[in-house]
Amino acid sequence: MARFTNDMHAIRMATGMAFVAFVDGVFMTIAILIILIILDFVQFGIIRRGIYLLRFQIIPTDTDDSSFEEVFKRLLATHSRLSIKTVRMGQFVEHSYLVKLQRGISDQQLISSLSALEGMERVILLSEESESEL
Repeated sequence: MARFTNDMHAIRMATGMAFVAFVDGVFMTIAILIILIILDFVQFGIIRRGIYLLRFQIIPTDTDDSSFEEVFKRLLATHSRLSIKTVRMGQFVEHSYLVKLQRGISDQQLISSLSALEGMERVILLSEESESEL
């Protein structure tokens, strides 16, 4: 009889441990799913969209920056200058900026606004994701 009782205790203990393991597995699965949903919601690890390389050539004048700074303030969320250089034997100054468009602003709006400025020669907007000219 003692063996049977010991065997029953062993079976109950094993069953209890299986139940604990099952509950632990369910809890861990739920916890991992919650973490994955949060990471997906904040777009963790996703390349940020909307960052472009903007290059344009403009005829050098005394008011170089002021002519396009107004367009930048109106259409861009952020911008940082990468380089300025002269091109075509000094006839034009080429500016390069890393820019991020404001919400609701299309790349075509930026290109057409800059192209409309006096003295603007060539406007190129490169997408960081596709590395193709827009």
